[in-house]
Amino acid sequence: MRGSWPWLILGGALFVLGFFVLRSRSTVLAAEAETPAMRALARHHGVEAASVLALRAAALELDDAAFAARVAVFAALGAELGEPLAVVAMTDRQAAAGVQEWVRAAGRADAAWQQHQGDAAAYPGVAFLQLRARFAARASGRRD
Repeated sequence: MRGSWPWLILGGALFVLGFFVLRSRSTVLAAEAETPAMRALARHHGVEAASVLALRAAALELDDAAFAARVAVFAALGAELGEPLAVVAMTDRQAAAGVQEWVRAAGRADAAWQQHQGDAAAYPGVAFLQLRARFAARASGRRD
């Protein structure tokens, strides 16, 4: 009688295989692999490296030139609106118009974010902040 050993080994092997498949598809790890280039881009545009890494994790499909243009737009909008609202405004034209309306109604960009961060339309900004916090935490644990 062989017992349950073959099933346990098979289950363990499937778990390890699943782990490596998920890890190979990680947007965080893919963006993190580009850290030196992202830091240079962040310095060039005067934004935090964690912010650029968070943008990259959400836009891995863009080539380097298109992504650099995206960071330039983000830096300009971020200076005016704050980073989370800049990300929301970059989603599409309707979102950009919505952000401008939020800022007009609230009087200030930071007040607009406080009032609307729970709205479904603000989800891209919330997701960005979570990714940025994750990259910042990962960077703080490194000795570069």
